[in-house]
Amino acid sequence: MSALDPDYMAAIAAHLDDESEASLSHAYELGRRALAQGLGLLDVLSLHDAVQTNLVLGAPAADRRRIAAAVSNFFREIQIPYPQIASIDENKWLSTRVTTIWLKTDSAFGEVLRFQPYTRFTLHFWRDHPAVVELRRRVQLANERPSP
Repeated sequence: MSALDPDYMAAIAAHLDDESEASLSHAYELGRRALAQGLGLLDVLSLHDAVQTNLVLGAPAADRRRIAAAVSNFFREIQIPYPQIASIDENKWLSTRVTTIWLKTDSAFGEVLRFQPYTRFTLHFWRDHPAVVELRRRVQLANERPSP
């Protein structure tokens, strides 16, 4: 048992109550803490499996599928920390502003991720979307931090 165990269980339980980006952000922070504590992927997988088994089997049968999917999404969030991002590009010529993220290594989502940030109206089409600016800022900050 690690010092992370109770926090991990509490964060997933909170995510089940409110499946949002805010609750998923806890997954990222827990991933950073796990690295800082010297935990490896197998340690986190073991912890995740125990929590998932506890939550899914302890839930009413009608809720098990939803809970299993939510717990799985929580873990996937933990697997792509900002330092794993190699580059971020945005197609400014499309009105949908499709954003592409290249990862340094393969992930459960692949090496290339594409998404469409929230829509906003602007006359400054040549500027980066605020979501892309923020993502780049976070990647830069994460890469500037000393390794655990």
